[in-house]
Formats: sequence, C-alpha cells, structure tokens
Amino acid sequence: MTAPYPTTKPAPFGRGALLLSLLVSTLVLTWPLAQHLGHALPLGAERSGTVPYFNLWTFAWNADRLAHGLEDYWNAPIFHPTPGTFALSDPQPLTGAAFALLRLLVGSDVTTYNLLFLIAVFANGVASAWFARSLGCNTIACLLAGVLAQSLPALAAEAGVFQLVGIAPSIVTVGLFVRLARRPSGGTGLALGCALAVTFLTSEYYGVYTGLLLLPGVLLLLQRRPGPRHAAAIGAALAPLLLLVLPVVIGQSANSIETHRATGSLARTSARTFDYTGLPPVTLGSHVVPWLTQRRDLRVGLYPGTALLALAGAGVILSWRFRRRRRLVLYFGAATLAAFLLSLGPTLGNGFPGPYRILYELVPGFDKMRNTYRFGIFVQIFLLLLATLGIREIFRRRAPALAIALTLIGLAEVLPLPRPLVRAPSAATQASWTAQLARLPHGVAVALPFPDSKRSSDYVRTVADMLDGLDHRKPLLNGYSGFLPEVHRDDYPTFASFPEGEWLAWCKQRGVRYVILDDRWLREEHPSFVVPPNLTRVAGDATRSVYELATFLKPAPQVRAPQIRTDLRMSGPPIPHR
Repeated sequence: MTAPYPTTKPAPFGRGALLLSLLVSTLVLTWPLAQHLGHALPLGAERSGTVPYFNLWTFAWNADRLAHGLEDYWNAPIFHPTPGTFALSDPQPLTGAAFALLRLLVGSDVTTYNLLFLIAVFANGVASAWFARSLGCNTIACLLAGVLAQSLPALAAEAGVFQLVGIAPSIVTVGLFVRLARRPSGGTGLALGCALAVTFLTSEYYGVYTGLLLLPGVLLLLQRRPGPRHAAAIGAALAPLLLLVLPVVIGQSANSIETHRATGSLARTSARTFDYTGLPPVTLGSHVVPWLTQRRDLRVGLYPGTALLALAGAGVILSWRFRRRRRLVLYFGAATLAAFLLSLGPTLGNGFPGPYRILYELVPGFDKMRNTYRFGIFVQIFLLLLATLGIREIFRRRAPALAIALTLIGLAEVLPLPRPLVRAPSAATQASWTAQLARLPHGVAVALPFPDSKRSSDYVRTVADMLDGLDHRKPLLNGYSGFLPEVHRDDYPTFASFPEGEWLAWCKQRGVRYVILDDRWLREEHPSFVVPPNLTRVAGDATRSVYELATFLKPAPQVRAPQIRTDLRMSGPPIPHR
C-alpha cells in the first residue's frame, strides 16, 4: 500500500524480523497456552468453560456439515424438536472452514482451536502493523502498533469468546476504507468488500459494528469531492458482500425463530460510564494502578490502558497540526465517541434514551444483540488507530525511546499473565459410551443433569453433552445457544425435581428414546437413585450410562413447538473430536 504521508527513516530490521517479533509477542501475551495446546482452552474473564466449549462445538459442527455438503447446516441436533437451532447464535462459517482444514493436519479439535486462537492474536498484530506501515511508519513503530493491538485489555477479557478475539479483519477494513477515501479504485473497493465480508463471517458482532462505524468515515470522503471513481469503488465493495455475506444472512434469517431481547435485558448487558475506569480483573494492573476504580459493582473493565490513552492523545494533538490529517483524526475520534455511546445501551442514564435505542427500534437485528458493552471493544480499536498516529508523530520527532517506553510500561499494566485457561473436554474413544450409542437405532436423547438455571455458567455440562453428540449422532433435547427456545425453557421445572416428579413422563411426551445419565453426578447428588423399571441400560462406561425407554413413544401432537422431520439425523459415521 502506498503511504499517504512521507515515510520515516527505515528501521534497522525488516519485515521478517517484524513478523518473528510479533510471533514471539503472541506466545508471550497468551502464555501459558502454548504449553497446553492439547488439553486446555483460553478462558478470559468468564467464570466457566461454557463459551469456549460452545465455540469448540460450533467449529466442529461447521466441519461436520462441510464434510456432508452443508446438508441440514442450520438444523443442529440440539433443542429437539426446534428447527433451525444453529441460527440462534453466531455460526462463524469462515472460522469453521479454517478449523476443518487445519484439523486435517492436526487431528485434535482442542489443538486446532488453540492454534486458530494463536493465529488470530498474531493476525491482530500483523493487521495493526500493516495499518501503521500505510501511514508511513518504520518497522519499529509498526512493531509497537502491532503489540498494542495484541494486548488490548478488552481482548484479554473476551479471550473465551473466540469470535471477539480477532480484530484483524476490522482493522484492515478501516484501513482500506481510509485508502479508498484518499485514492479510490476498483481494486481497493473489492479488497474493502472482501475484508468486511471476512469480518462478518468470522464474527457477526464485528461485521455489523465495523460496518456501522464506517459511517463517520464520510468525513474522509468530504475531504475531496466524491466522484465517479468513489462510486465505482464502493460498487466494487458491494460485490463480495452480496456474494459471500447475503446468503448467510438470508439462510440464518429464514431458519431463525422469532426472537428479540427486551430493553431491560439489554440494559443488564450494557456498559456503564464507570466501567471505563477499571481494567478487566484478568490484567496485572486491575488491582494495582491507583487511579483505576475498585468498585465491587464493576460489570466489565473497559479501561483501554494508560499507554494507549497517552499515545492516542499524542496522535490527536500532534496530527492536528497537519491539515490533510485532520479529517482522519476527526473520523477516528467520532467513531470512538459513537462506539462509547452505543456501548451504554438503550439508555444513557436516568432513563434518557441513547443512540442504541434508535438502532433497536428502527434497524432489524439490533433487537437481537446480546451484549451492547462489546461496542467498548471498538472504543479501544479506534483509540489504537489514534495511538498509531501518535507513534508515527513521535518517531518523526526523533523520540522513538519515548514511544517504546510508553508501550512497555503500558504492557505491564494490561498483561493477562498468566492467561486464564480452562480444562478442555475429554476426547471420546472408540470404546466409549458415545461409540456404543452411535451404533444403536436413531432416537432423541436427553442428557442429565439438566442446567440448574439459565445462567451461562450452569451450561458447562450441557455444552460438553453437545460435543459428545457429535460422536453419538443422536439429536438432543438439551442445548445451549445465544437464544433459548421457549420449548427448552419449559424443561427446567420438569427436570428440576429429578429424580422425583414427572420427568420420565415428560421425556416420553417429548419423544425421548435415550436417557444419558452422568454416573458421578448420580453418586454425588442422588446416591439412592433407583433406575425405573421402564428404562433399560443399553450402553455405558465408567462415566456415563445410557438407558432406553422400553415404551418409547413418538412426540405427542400437543407439544407446543415447531415440528421437524422425525427422521432428521446427522449423516455419516461418528467423527472423533477434541
């Protein structure tokens, strides 16, 4: 990419050394993940392994459906008998395809997941270094920008939510938009559309947020009167979006049940202004830096880091002197402010409606967003872009030691060392209960215990059961996703009374054929449990016992849920995972 500004003095080492340095910083910033590639997953600020497990299942389901020509892609075998259950969450099809390809070389699902995680962190650094290079930065300055991108505190907090780790596509999208505004061409427009498509196909949140926050970039287009070349470039950008993104949007919309989140629910997952005064608890400086809040009601730490703020401030002040850069500063500043206000959710405080309320009421899809505080990640992304401007200007003034010192001191504040990990689910073996169940006739299964509540942390076992379902290939009454179908919510009071109550009659009514019981849970929680006479043990090992209902019945017609084909099953033989 041709630099829009004069290039600073070359650094003493080149691109190879830059990439090697970013690889080293990736391993350091994610340590000790490299030591546990095969048996642990990155956790972040989550309280349980539910979300990492769920993303592992999402990738494995993508790989499984790719192997069978995407047959029944949206009809994942969970929440029986609800159809279109894969449309209830972010499908991440592009990441799933990369997972499928890499797993062919690696073999293990867990190792593949962790390698993709490391690749995403490395790509964050490379994308930020690329953006710095586009501004004319030398290699050392590019390295500082790359390390800052890898160490954003919001990414440390969200390490367990895989699709939120990779900000590289968003950075590249913004960088290409800046290039298009300055020097429009069909090639730049096509590259911009591809970058935005990649952003959406790896994270629907980031795809929507990035596209929305390109709107303040109109300030750049006004710098020069837009002409036919701008229109042609934007038209070229639309082509990849129509070709790659629109089919996913249409498929997901067609298969998704009618769902939305009430404004009260969104308010509980929105940022508060004081959330920006505290670091995530996984960072080293969260309980040490004296000017940060120690409030017990801190929902999520969105403080971007002192070094990032200082360098971003330098970028604003030092770049403002140059007229041709003012609109770029204005764009990044306006996008930062917009992301901040949107992160506060439907209300800004005291019941005053915020900008997100307008999107919620008028734009389809924004009533389904789960955590508006995630706009706070884009506050840090655009501060990073401003900080890159600051690094460039500091280097131009021949004070590289200042930028290096600020970056290193800032790292000590935001480092998540050691990075929290969670034990990965155990891999199935050919002699396990899943292999035995896979050889039995088709039928719906329920895995017990059932979650104690609707809290995400109570679904660890459920998502592990979903992973097991990829081996035994029986549709499950259980499930976890971004939305919980109404028919699934009806199951809570029924299974809460286990082993008393009408849970077995409910299983019959819902068309359950197999009951999967966790033997350790039974020994610890229900040692006096007696297997009902109408259950026959048909499979099992030291961890699970599988029972078949002797009087198996088809689903009763009065079930309040959409019906799907009763013969729906995952095609193909069992596949190894984890």
